Amino acid sequence: MIINKIMKNLIDKPYAPILILVIFEIMLCGYSSDSQYVPLILQKANPQLYPSDLFVNSSYILNSFYFGIMGFLSRYIELNLLFSVLSFMVAYADGLAVFYLTMVLFKNKGTAYLAVFLLLLSKSAISVAGIGITPSMEPSGVVVPFLLLSIILFLKKYYWQAGLIISAMFYIQGMQASFVAGMFLFHFLMEIKNLDRKKVFLGIVCMILPAVPIFWDVFSGVFSNIYSAQDIKYWWKIIHMRSWYHLFPFSWGVGDWFKYFGLFIWGFIVFYLHKPKKLPHQHIIIMNFIKAIFLMCVVSTVFSEIFVLPFIVRLILWRSTRFFVLFLLIYMSNYFIEFPNKKTWQSLLIAITVSSIFLSLSKIITCFSLVFLGIEVFQYSRKKLAYFISMVGLGGFLLFIVGTVLPMSSEKIILRKAMIYSNLGGEMLFILFCFFVCIFLYVRCLSLKIRMGRVIMVICLLFLFTGTFIKARKWQRIMSSDIAKDWKSVQFWAKKNTKIDSVFITPIYIKGFRIHSQRGTVLEFKDGGPVMHDIGYCFKWWERVNDFGYNSLKINLDMRNDLRRIYKNLNIEDVYKLSKKYGANYIVTESKHALDLKKLYQNEHFEVFFIK
Repeated sequence: MIINKIMKNLIDKPYAPILILVIFEIMLCGYSSDSQYVPLILQKANPQLYPSDLFVNSSYILNSFYFGIMGFLSRYIELNLLFSVLSFMVAYADGLAVFYLTMVLFKNKGTAYLAVFLLLLSKSAISVAGIGITPSMEPSGVVVPFLLLSIILFLKKYYWQAGLIISAMFYIQGMQASFVAGMFLFHFLMEIKNLDRKKVFLGIVCMILPAVPIFWDVFSGVFSNIYSAQDIKYWWKIIHMRSWYHLFPFSWGVGDWFKYFGLFIWGFIVFYLHKPKKLPHQHIIIMNFIKAIFLMCVVSTVFSEIFVLPFIVRLILWRSTRFFVLFLLIYMSNYFIEFPNKKTWQSLLIAITVSSIFLSLSKIITCFSLVFLGIEVFQYSRKKLAYFISMVGLGGFLLFIVGTVLPMSSEKIILRKAMIYSNLGGEMLFILFCFFVCIFLYVRCLSLKIRMGRVIMVICLLFLFTGTFIKARKWQRIMSSDIAKDWKSVQFWAKKNTKIDSVFITPIYIKGFRIHSQRGTVLEFKDGGPVMHDIGYCFKWWERVNDFGYNSLKINLDMRNDLRRIYKNLNIEDVYKLSKKYGANYIVTESKHALDLKKLYQNEHFEVFFIK
């Protein structure tokens, strides 16, 4: 009785349960201080760093105030400590924001807690480069709780307050802020007849007017150079090769679209077939937001795949689908809470679906979206169609289980690819089973109204931690590998033994040399991130890629290995040419790369040579 009372008091107030979930998230995934944007923070703290580094001095990415703020703080707080504190704060703010957003929509704490749980590790978006709600030490992650707060205020019709938050976020991460601003403006346009026009006008002014300086800074840079149609076509080819996974849906694979298909089905179920009966005003706003996201994706596709319009391409509008996934998982949480669980098979369905969503197993999500669609269709007296849809979903799920458990091979390339796609991985299958058992037991306890249900919930959570520990260990093995340690050792040596303005030629297929070395590099392939936003930068970056010997404009899924091969084939003449053109003083290679140069440092995996 006492334990039940304590559990009830904790659940009634979200602060402690969400804190526990956030601690769980940090323990599971940790945080990464190896972001490619760390050098920008370091340079703001010490302007003498990276004087000739192309990426660090890119005009586009320096538009964010985030780097200046973090650079200032890093002068007084050690950067790793700063990142760890900020990571925790962002994660906790994310959880609280999702909780209160769900409460505004459904007024149900069960739905709100489930939404926080499902979004805890979510990295889903309808683009091959999935981004999500989880915290990040980059501007795109830091702005998320503020954007969610603005959406909460908007749902409550506090338009000018929501507008001011969006305006402020333009100075931190303009792309994410523009998505939410677009959703707000679309709702105003669709419902202007039913809204207070003075409040609407004030909201728009507060959203746009304070952000005019950053708009001017960005757009003046964008339109300061006039490029020919031939230049734009060449730029398009480069970004299509480099960033096809962001905004070129015609290049996404069948397997990718299979995963997104499940999200569309769930959207049809929870937004159309299972409309919430309460709070119709908020539901109308969310529906308009989703229409706005759909419109942004259509516009992005038309003006990047058919008619190339650089201004639209730069916005990367497909990334707005992170908010579609956010709203979808909140509505799905409400659907699962309301879904009957009196029968065992109903509890089984809820448990396996919730588990696959939490683990971001998109293939399984698609399979069970068909099962739930069949259940919904059954209610419309279309029994044969309902059985067929459900059996297709269950059949797909069984194929993935079989493809994971049984070793299979084929000489035919199509079958071989299908078998690889159907293999979830033995470790992931075991983790899925652990989560499924925990959630199933808890759902059954609730449906049977067992008094000690909350205690059993705690026991299940312990099992959940145990199952997840396997995934955490895998992440730790990657981060603590010998190669990763040796890569950092090279950087620490460079910082200690070279001048601050030194430039290194480093393996272009490995990222992050600038972070711990605090020295500039000629090129990392990851530096291609800003190519979509700055045509001038794009051409300079691509020139460097060509100088290393890579010049194919075709999509290459095995690019890392090709870049490794090209780099290993660099001879002494190639090194001297790169050194002369880009002012490089040193070259880092993987071991056994024979160069007739003076060796200054060596560990098990890497070597450093002096060029001049």
